[in-house]
Amino acid sequence: MANFIRDFQTLKGVKFPLNQRFILFCLTLLVILGALPGYFSGHWPWQDLPPVTEISRLVHLRQTGLSLKEWKTLEQKEVPLGDHRWSVQLLDRSGQDPLILSLMPQTYYREKPEITWITLQRIYQWQIADQRTLIFGQSHVQARFFQAWNHSTWAILEWYAWPGGGSNAAFQWFWRDQLAQLRQQRLPWVAVSVQIPMDAFSDLKEQESLAKSVAESIQSALETQIFSSVP
Repeated sequence: MANFIRDFQTLKGVKFPLNQRFILFCLTLLVILGALPGYFSGHWPWQDLPPVTEISRLVHLRQTGLSLKEWKTLEQKEVPLGDHRWSVQLLDRSGQDPLILSLMPQTYYREKPEITWITLQRIYQWQIADQRTLIFGQSHVQARFFQAWNHSTWAILEWYAWPGGGSNAAFQWFWRDQLAQLRQQRLPWVAVSVQIPMDAFSDLKEQESLAKSVAESIQSALETQIFSSVP
């Protein structure tokens, strides 16, 4: 706690934009609220983290992949990509070219979403263009949507899925997980990457409708098959 206060004091002379100041205030409040029960009881919450009750399902997901309505899994493998192991599925639907679904679920209670997207870009040697944010579903999940090419051309969709929502930005998970920890709960997560084949000379916007449809199916399947026990 003393280290946090000292670090916080060094920030007093730095001027932040309003939105950054609000986020900093919220994080400071979370730390203080999290510290109070430990101060009075003598047991500090950061000595360990609450368990992730869905861990067994998340491990199983990496081994078997995800079942999606209207899509048939042609092949599924658990493969190492960078420092982590992923479930990689080849999905097929009548009238559509097969697409690739890659999932990296949280498999340890201390594991956090970090530099996942940079790792994939490096491994696949993607050249990226036309990057934007795609919002889908009733929970308004925000995904990173862009065109990429190596030996093929793809429309790529990436986000971290969690119960009731998701975002491509890891900090959006962080503060929600901090709130859950105050209730002695956790927020499980799954990194999702979808590769949709596209013509090299077509516009990314032409893939937007399919991308939203696939993303909504994936998020819905994760909610019902993996996250359903989360209150």
